[in-house]
This record gives sequence, structure tokens and C-alpha cells, in this order.
Amino acid sequence: MLTKGQIGQYLIEMNDRLAAQGARGEVVLCGGAVMALVYDARPSTKDVDALFAPTAVIRDIAKAMAEEHGLEQDWFNDAAKGFIDTSRMGFEDVVAFSHLRVRRPGDEEMLALKLASAREDSMDAEDAVFLMGVVGVESIEQVYGIIERHIPAQRLTPMASFFAQEMFARYQARQRG
Repeated sequence: MLTKGQIGQYLIEMNDRLAAQGARGEVVLCGGAVMALVYDARPSTKDVDALFAPTAVIRDIAKAMAEEHGLEQDWFNDAAKGFIDTSRMGFEDVVAFSHLRVRRPGDEEMLALKLASAREDSMDAEDAVFLMGVVGVESIEQVYGIIERHIPAQRLTPMASFFAQEMFARYQARQRG
């Protein structure tokens, strides 16, 4: 598991390695890394899901860091790229180092990503309920609107709709109790 502090240190190290190569990079964090680093909603995450460029350079840096720090080979990965449509999402700066700009999806976009994943057996359920509070959702229609604005229809499964309903019910129960 990677803590908020470790993620921060590894991003600084990634910046330093980019600088040593005379390269500049951009990373868009998503998933658990944002939940830990930005929202402080949980103490750690199993990996860092991100979009990044230049892809090959950053992938090589992450691989070298995995070997040197004893991290999982996929500790820093772009598996989320299949869910993110950059034309439908806004991104916010997290931090800008000398050679690495770190961004993340906005609050609504994060909620849409968590709901689209529809993974009950992960932290996505708790994350989605948390993010509903951050966004301040008031109805299931609002939740569906958020998903539709940020996730292309072809990437949504029927399970995502059921998952969204269940997470909204959990959110309402927490608001009441």
C-alpha cells in the first residue's frame, strides 16, 4: 500500500528524474491516489492510476523506481485511460514541480469515474459515497447527470446504473443517520 506521504515523495522523485533527463512531464492522477493525496479520505492506495505524458519516459522512470524501492511493477499505471475521455472532463492542478505537472479530475469527474467503475469489491463504493458528499448531490437524477456528462455512454455498463443507485442510497442513509 502507498501512503499519501509516499505518493508525494515518489512524485518529487519522478520530477527529479525527469529533470536529470532534461524532460518535462504531466501526470493526471485518478482513483485511490486522489482519494488519499487530495481528499485525505483514506490513508493509502494499492497503486497510482494516472494518465501521463511523455508515456514511454514516465513508464521507464516508474519501472526503475519500482525496482529501486521494491514496489509492485504496476505501482504507477495508466489502466484508467480506458475510462477517461479528456474531452468530457475538467482537470485541476494538484502541484507543479520544476519538470512535472500533477493534475487530477474535478470533483464531479472523480465521482463519475468511481460510479462508472461499478466495483463493489474495491474502495470505489466508499469513495463514491464520500465524493457524493463533496459534490453535494441531492437526487439520483443529479447523479445520473454527472455520469452522463463525464463518461461516454459506450463505456457504461448496466451494472454502473445499479451501482450508482446503491451508492446514492448509502449516501442518503449516511446523511440521515
